[in-house]
Amino acid sequence: MPASWGSISWLSGWFETSKTGALALSDQGAANLASVALGCFLLGRITGSALLRKASAHRVLGFYGLMNVLATMLVCFKLGWLSVFCVFASYFFMSIMFPTIFALGIHGLGARAKKASAYIVMAIMGGAILPKLMGYVADKYDMSRGFIVPTFCFAFVAFYGFNWSKFSKADSLVQRGKIAIGH
Repeated sequence: MPASWGSISWLSGWFETSKTGALALSDQGAANLASVALGCFLLGRITGSALLRKASAHRVLGFYGLMNVLATMLVCFKLGWLSVFCVFASYFFMSIMFPTIFALGIHGLGARAKKASAYIVMAIMGGAILPKLMGYVADKYDMSRGFIVPTFCFAFVAFYGFNWSKFSKADSLVQRGKIAIGH
């Protein structure tokens, strides 16, 4: 260990003593945890990209959506460290969602792909509205209960992923181990 690291000085800024005397996470610790969450997102994107080369995109999307439903429900149940772990797991499973939804949404549309992609990009506005709803639920009950809002969103993503081939009348974006040509 390099001398510049000190003994465990990098960890000392993560915690502080609260007004009641209990050990609590500091603002610096919370910022560091946000970095860990983004690391989980990156790891999910890398592993998800590798998985998408081997499996059908819509099935991977459905599975990741289902795993996020499970993760956010476990956060709602306030199960201590398991719920904390599930917040990070949610970042991992969210990682491939938007690019996969986008690719599935414009698959096979030809000339209509430009308009469809514009609608998909405009749908990101839900990311501006739904956090307000999540905050309202958190203010009314608590932050853990606020995770019920993304639970419903992830359930819809899972439904879309598992039913994409029916909606699009296509088999898959992966055929015999090779990526199929979209449009």
